[in-house]
Amino acid sequence: MRAVAFYEHGPPDVLRMTEIGDPNPERGYAIIRISKTSVNRLDILTRYGYVGLKTEMPHIPGSDVSGTIEAIDEHDSSGLSEGDRVISHPLITCGLCDMCKSGREILCREWQVTGRETDGSYAELAKVRISSLVRQPKGLSAEEAASLPLSLSTAWRAVKSLSNTEDGDTIGITGASGNVGIFATMISKALGMRVLAFSRDKRREAGLKRIGADLVIDSNLGKDGIIREVMDYTDGYGVNAVIDCLGADIDTCVNIVGDGGTIVSYGTLMGSGAQIDMREIYLKSIRLVGTHVSSKSEFVDAIDFISRNGIKPVIGKVLSIRDAAEANRLLEKSEIFGKIILDMDSG
Repeated sequence: MRAVAFYEHGPPDVLRMTEIGDPNPERGYAIIRISKTSVNRLDILTRYGYVGLKTEMPHIPGSDVSGTIEAIDEHDSSGLSEGDRVISHPLITCGLCDMCKSGREILCREWQVTGRETDGSYAELAKVRISSLVRQPKGLSAEEAASLPLSLSTAWRAVKSLSNTEDGDTIGITGASGNVGIFATMISKALGMRVLAFSRDKRREAGLKRIGADLVIDSNLGKDGIIREVMDYTDGYGVNAVIDCLGADIDTCVNIVGDGGTIVSYGTLMGSGAQIDMREIYLKSIRLVGTHVSSKSEFVDAIDFISRNGIKPVIGKVLSIRDAAEANRLLEKSEIFGKIILDMDSG
């Protein structure tokens, strides 16, 4: 099969179109024929060399598997069959431990992510567990379906499951113009919250307001400027929750969240080193919680939610799979607002 893979870690140029053997059918698995996939920050981290992860070469990146079932275990009882259009939840777990059996599979000690530890979606075919598959909802294009797995699942868990917010609350979203931030903004607005979107790029302001941001705050204002903007908007109370992807700037999050508020951390875009005044944490009764992706059931709920609420993924650009290196460059430089889709059919 045709695939885009890298044979060594490095910049986007290490990605190249190659021929790799088709994945072999296996008990409990399905083979998915991919027509579209999308690019995530995780693809970039994996390509450069994910800390603590030994990657077998050649490696096919990509966490967003969506397409048509090419082959499926004949003993499967899921009701899925060849020809069905499906989306794959990107979390891979053992399925046997207490955490997996209790629906808390994100706490499985053996968890992996499609495209990071395993070969991923930059290919014509991908082998995934049948238990990870979700039927593609009607009304979604192939491009829209391809944008969902990693970004939507992360945003949904951060906002709906962990932020401890409700209708009428105010939520702050750092890196709001990123893939997860866009979904988090749309989900928060659909849940009835006031949304403060933080972005370092003024070009994103109109787009963020269009998808539901009530106020866009320039992250270049620095800690004091950001605090001033938030406190002016919230009459000095602060936001009820912050969804943060920056990491190193978490001290600012601590200062803008109100008493009893929650900070959900899912990334370290600005670095992993951070200093926090712990007195602010306990004196304001702040909850600080980390996450990475969602459970399968949360992903199903997220897809149902966006379908019922008419939320459409923001597609920024569609490129041929042969342009995967360029797609990675565009994402690294934050040149595109919305998902960058890779089209396998045009390769």
